[in-house]
Amino acid sequence: MKRVVTRKVPGRDSGNPLVFVDTETTGLDPVRSRPYEIAMIRGTSSGRPCILHLYLAVEEKELDPGKPLEIFLKNRRWLPAPVSAGVAVERIATFTAGAVIVGNNVRSDVAWLERLFAAAGKVPHWHYQLDEVESRAAQRLNAGPPPWSSDDLSRRIGVDPAQFERHSALGDARWSMAQWEVLTGIDLGSSRLGRSGLARERPFRSLG
Repeated sequence: MKRVVTRKVPGRDSGNPLVFVDTETTGLDPVRSRPYEIAMIRGTSSGRPCILHLYLAVEEKELDPGKPLEIFLKNRRWLPAPVSAGVAVERIATFTAGAVIVGNNVRSDVAWLERLFAAAGKVPHWHYQLDEVESRAAQRLNAGPPPWSSDDLSRRIGVDPAQFERHSALGDARWSMAQWEVLTGIDLGSSRLGRSGLARERPFRSLG
């Protein structure tokens, strides 16, 4: 087991909460597609993460054939009860207010969330600076310019992607969190979450 040591990290020590984010979408078309699974894990110094897991109901016919449909069929057993887009936006707004958003390819996830907010006539209030896990890993490994393989970077820093429920929003959010912990030396409690990202033990606050 890796020894995790505490040290200061820009952003975390500013007082802003850290929220690890991932989304699954019906496809990649920026106009026609939309997010249907949204997962967020807010790290805490107590090592007891807070989880927000949302499902916006989707029909199979809405999903692009190929990978998006395969991912949905594989993951639907993890999905919580559906909520409306309006409810999702309100919960996300509360959960992320003032937070630094962290993740793999996090700019893509944030773009999907911003579209969701815009459709609801709302403006998000997370921090404008994002924390990109892939970029952190590539810098640590002197991996050169992108494109990178996120799986390869993860393995090279000692985080096995196969230990996570990949291509589920909650599993990928936990995967990003585990990598961030290794890269920063700060333990926020990802090891206390299960493979899918669900809490292994209580008490954990789940806001989904």
